[in-house]
Amino acid sequence: MDKEQLEEALKVIKEPITVNCVEYKYFDVNNYNKLINIIEYCQYLNANVKPYVESQDREIQKLKNNWNELEEWLEYEERHTMQQNNYHSVLDKMKEIKGDK
Repeated sequence: MDKEQLEEALKVIKEPITVNCVEYKYFDVNNYNKLINIIEYCQYLNANVKPYVESQDREIQKLKNNWNELEEWLEYEERHTMQQNNYHSVLDKMKEIKGDK
């Protein structure tokens, strides 16, 4: 649920119930208040936690990009220098950590 849907649900729950029949179901005040608290907590999470998670996802993507750039650089250097063994061992270790082996 997004913020607008949560606000609409909260508005609907806070409206009084009109009874047109003999048999009906309703929330008692305690359950009603619990439900409102849950919706307000969801609004809090949506406003505060979601941006944090999105920033962490961006940071993870940035680190993956850096890792890939380093891997590409090492592969290039390995092909164009005399220090192939050193680059090769670093590349092997990176691929092992990444799970490519």
